Amino acid sequence: MSFGYVMGQQPEPDKPRCASCGAQILSSAATHCWLCQEALGPGGQTGHSSGPSGRASGDNIAMAAIGGLIILLFAAMAMEAPGVLIILLVVATPALIRTLVVASRETGLAGWTLVGTFFSSLGVMAIVGTAAGAAFYATCFVVCLGALALNDAAHSRSYEWILIPSIGAGLVPGAMVFWWLIRLFWRRPQARNS
Repeated sequence: MSFGYVMGQQPEPDKPRCASCGAQILSSAATHCWLCQEALGPGGQTGHSSGPSGRASGDNIAMAAIGGLIILLFAAMAMEAPGVLIILLVVATPALIRTLVVASRETGLAGWTLVGTFFSSLGVMAIVGTAAGAAFYATCFVVCLGALALNDAAHSRSYEWILIPSIGAGLVPGAMVFWWLIRLFWRRPQARNS
């Protein structure tokens, strides 16, 4: 999906766009952006501050719910296997960094808004990590299956050589999916035309 953008092209300046996500404003009577639900000001422009809703731009209640479920899941799993908290630390670090960046850029954010921003960011990281992991493992599986089909099983019982090409091939789509989804979910606000 392009969400109003064509790859490699900038949006047309004569059409009104949401300043938060860049989506084209479909109606001049719209009060909120159809894509990110950011409140629109006059002329179809959104502000970069939290606005009257008290939410940081880019927050989503569904992502915050997923982030809360991730915290509960990891807390329950930590009772049996405390090592899972290392994975939570890896997932929570980018979410915490984004929360600190949003808190420093936007004014008037309350404490609960920052908690919601953190949970929303944690949900985004969980979805992005899951999708990137699925792309990695799917590619590894296909490469391993192909290599096993080419290998003569009757003459050779050593399959360690399959690891290097399958992991190398799996890193490419895994990294691409990770980069693409991070750019999709965490867009930078566009500069306003004054």
